[in-house]
Amino acid sequence: MSEGGAQSIREIFAPFAHPDDPGWTEMPDWADVDDRRRRQRAENIAIGEGTDVIPIATTYTLDEMLEKFVFIRDGSQVAPIDRPLGALALADFRNTMAASKHWFEKDGKKTSVPTVKCWLESPKRLEADSLTFRAGGEKLTANPFDGGRSLNLWAGYFRSEPPADWKERALPFVEHIQWLWGDDAPKFLDWLAHIEQSPGIMPHYGWVHISRQHGKGRNWISSVLTRVWSGYVGASLDLAPILERKFNDGISRKILAIVDEINEGGNASYRHAQALKQVVTEEIRHVNPKYGRKRHEYNHCRWLIFSNHTGALPLTDEDRRFWVVSHDGAPKDGAYYSRLYGVLADRDFIMSVAEFFRQRDISHFRPGEHPPMNAAKAELVAFSQSEDDVILKDVAAHWPVDLILSHELEHVLGDGGAKRPAARHAMDRAGLRKLPRKIKFFEHGAQNVYAIRNFEQWASANAEQQRDHISSILPLEKTKCLETAE
Repeated sequence: MSEGGAQSIREIFAPFAHPDDPGWTEMPDWADVDDRRRRQRAENIAIGEGTDVIPIATTYTLDEMLEKFVFIRDGSQVAPIDRPLGALALADFRNTMAASKHWFEKDGKKTSVPTVKCWLESPKRLEADSLTFRAGGEKLTANPFDGGRSLNLWAGYFRSEPPADWKERALPFVEHIQWLWGDDAPKFLDWLAHIEQSPGIMPHYGWVHISRQHGKGRNWISSVLTRVWSGYVGASLDLAPILERKFNDGISRKILAIVDEINEGGNASYRHAQALKQVVTEEIRHVNPKYGRKRHEYNHCRWLIFSNHTGALPLTDEDRRFWVVSHDGAPKDGAYYSRLYGVLADRDFIMSVAEFFRQRDISHFRPGEHPPMNAAKAELVAFSQSEDDVILKDVAAHWPVDLILSHELEHVLGDGGAKRPAARHAMDRAGLRKLPRKIKFFEHGAQNVYAIRNFEQWASANAEQQRDHISSILPLEKTKCLETAE
């Protein structure tokens, strides 16, 4: 124990030290731990983005160039048909291919012109209107926006053969998932295997994993998945610019997006939740990269969100976008994580996890299944609800008539009533909709009217019909209904 009774960082981590373990390195200072985590996430991002071979200054014959390269009309780009991420502007392609010459005889003399010139003028040149992304699709596919012919940025998985003992080698990953996901582990493993086997078919839900303690190895899971699907994973995503519709190239051509340690509380939480709903469920994605040309892609991106907070995302009872799981308990000992990170650099281990996904029987998996309201999700939903949400949920469930007046809302919501921005958002979440016209209501004067149910019916009704419906129940009886609900 250090001076003053406070434990030093090294004393705190002493129980995890195993100097006899050959894979163990001495526990670094806390600053070094943070630095390692940052470097690892940066590495995951790079691996998740993948690398593609940009054509180098080598030589191609005209026939080879006609076979290997596609002219993209949008922006006058040129891309290798087998590695389309290597797309170049036509001017850059000319310079890259300057060494390639097409030789022919003219007036009895051997002469040459740039092969690019012959390729560009050839009627046999491969062409596409644009670039897109369609997981599992053909090299040339329909553009999701206008139906034109697009070169597909999906190039498949580039892997070596798995080892014969892949089942045993994949066990550290499988067992780690079983520990962190508990009873939901089989469903999560099916969900991951579905990415491998059917990348172009979108499940209707993603995953939120909540753990109130750091250091359980969830970042290691990200590291494994970015290596299994290298080039197609958005790792350690910064959600804010994506949800604010600034730049979304981080989820372009991705089949999996991983968000670390999200905590979307605060004033922007519900606005971001609605934006995330659109990002997750949209069928066609308009990609707005920070650098480069805009394009349209098919949305095949699943979401895996990690958080150390119960209020990770504000979800409602009806939300069907996320399967929520929570893990309690302390991290395992240092030797356990030393072994996990020891196999991460083993290519055979990564190939084994990929083979585990490829061969897993998911015939029973239903991509359109709705996540259950389990205990973890119920806790998240309850945490997400404001006082206005709770009150208006009771109003929506127990108010004895379909319509409610603005002065009645002020009574149940307190000062400001529906005029408060937070209350208006809560009303929207509870399904209350303002009718197009105010009505004069006895001593209360002109009042806004909100439909709790049957909006279309009451929006087309006249003022007298609305007044009659509101007056059919006495105010005291309405108050009693809410008191009973409480």
